[in-house]
Amino acid sequence: MTQCIDCGKTRHPRSPKASKPRCRSCAGKARWRDPTYRQRVTKRIREGQPLIRRPSRVRAMTAVEAAWVGAMVEGEGGIYCYPQHDYQPRVAVSNTSVETLSTVLRLVGDGGISFNSGARQGKGVWQWHLAAVNSVVDLLPQIIPYLTDKRERAEEVLQMKFGKSQTKAMKEVHNA
Repeated sequence: MTQCIDCGKTRHPRSPKASKPRCRSCAGKARWRDPTYRQRVTKRIREGQPLIRRPSRVRAMTAVEAAWVGAMVEGEGGIYCYPQHDYQPRVAVSNTSVETLSTVLRLVGDGGISFNSGARQGKGVWQWHLAAVNSVVDLLPQIIPYLTDKRERAEEVLQMKFGKSQTKAMKEVHNA
């Protein structure tokens, strides 16, 4: 067992972050205490810019590829903005076939695939998910022409501005 140098919280030694001296919550606080980091984030929020962490890897798809991905999102997936994730947009597709989701990943060029073994009737479910704001914003315009029920939600997500001020506004709307 290892301990955080700030709070003394015990962590398991096999944890991937066990080699780091701080636990996750103390590392975030230490990063915020860094004046250059704080100035950069505050400046971006004041200017209304999103806090983008990495460039989008979403590839430009052909019409047939975009139609196929749009059909998968329409039939097997969804477009979400959860309060517990600061209303950051996410696109996900669930299926019992990992090959199908591998095709989605290959066509889109970004995202990840995870497995949930706690699904109904003992059969696990695979999920492709795209959670980076800039990647979602790059994907949605390509698949919107092929969405029907989820088109309105996709257009709402594209009109949103992301950052701390948006999170505060969305919480007020959500709680109203």
